[in-house]
Amino acid sequence: MINDFKRQLEKARQAMTGGKYQKSKTSEDLANIPKPPNQSKKDNRGEIIKARNEMTPTTSEKNEESVSEEELERARKSMSTLEQKKRQEEFEKKKEEEKRIKERMLEMEKSRKEKEEKEEKKQQTQLMTEEAEKERQEKERLERIESARAKQKELAEKNIASLPKVHTLKSDFLRSSEVDKASLASLSTKSTTAEKEKWRRRQRSEKIKKNIGSLLTTLLVILLLIGGMGLLYYSYSVWQRGQITTISELPATLLAGDEYLDIRTNDKTPTELLSSLRRFIQTPKRPGSVAVIKLIGQKIDPQTGRQYEYLIGVDELSVLNISLPREFTHFLQNDFILGTYSKGNTNEIFYILQARSFSNIFNQLITNGNQISQELFTPFITSTIRQKIITSNFQNAYLANINVRILSDDNVVYVVYGWLNRENVLITQSQEAFINITETWRDSY
Repeated sequence: MINDFKRQLEKARQAMTGGKYQKSKTSEDLANIPKPPNQSKKDNRGEIIKARNEMTPTTSEKNEESVSEEELERARKSMSTLEQKKRQEEFEKKKEEEKRIKERMLEMEKSRKEKEEKEEKKQQTQLMTEEAEKERQEKERLERIESARAKQKELAEKNIASLPKVHTLKSDFLRSSEVDKASLASLSTKSTTAEKEKWRRRQRSEKIKKNIGSLLTTLLVILLLIGGMGLLYYSYSVWQRGQITTISELPATLLAGDEYLDIRTNDKTPTELLSSLRRFIQTPKRPGSVAVIKLIGQKIDPQTGRQYEYLIGVDELSVLNISLPREFTHFLQNDFILGTYSKGNTNEIFYILQARSFSNIFNQLITNGNQISQELFTPFITSTIRQKIITSNFQNAYLANINVRILSDDNVVYVVYGWLNRENVLITQSQEAFINITETWRDSY
């Protein structure tokens, strides 16, 4: 750019001098001027002065040169102004670009916040929907319980109303006295005492006949009742000698389930027993329902020699091909609960074990929880899941106001257990099952 400017300045000088502008000659140039031959020094000096005057720029040429210098200075100032203006424009552009970047960043931040707010609202809506669904299910369950109670009460009232009314001697006397009072009041209008006496004798004889008939009827009914009860007792005694204890005499479970399954183990091999359990587990049930499974065994009373039924305990879980560590079962009570929790098309197994020593069972679950869980669920899971249970780790969590431990791998939960109290520990296959079974447990008390 500076070279272009110099070339334009040179053209301007030539235009102003008419192309005749020359630089002033130096003394070397003057010395190099050839001298004419055969002339005197005086003549030479005059020529030299003449030549020097020709080479020295005139006043007008000097003025022209000064004007050119002024134009050069003005051009330089103009160039500086243009550069400043250009720098100012670049600065403004840069400032505008920064402003646009800031606005874009603000828009992105605003969009991110709006997205987070939408996500949070969506989560809140989902939580509210889940809570409403739980409330609806709880309401339906309470309505079913109330309906069952109402039906039970109605049946009880119908049974009481259908019983035949027993006539007693006392009731017959009271009814007869009421009839006598009404009859005497009606006879007060009779005119003669004879008619009144005759009427009384007739009423008295009828009353005696009625009382005798009622008494005989009452005695006959009492005799029939005594005979019937004696016959029933004799029949029951004969029947009981060759029969086993009925299921109604078994102890009730500690969990109120929506469904109960009684499986007798005496006439089944472990394979047949597991097949029955798996069919029951694979049957779809109402989502959120809890089923309690009773494993019933049979024994012979050594004193009476008759058979009786009992609930299988922890020490006989081998009927399901379950083999728990001895150091674990040693501190457990024999009673336990086996059941399923329904997720609709699938059902999950759960256990409620009763501890004789809280600290020992607690430590066993901490140190040996993988093996215990694998043994409890082995009959109902695949070999892949069994391997996951052995190789995965437990993590602490908090569900239904209870400290729990969850065994999972790649966000897939396999085992969840926690203490319902210091005597009962609940072991399930998911968080959902643990929460709902805990609520059912609390409602059972």
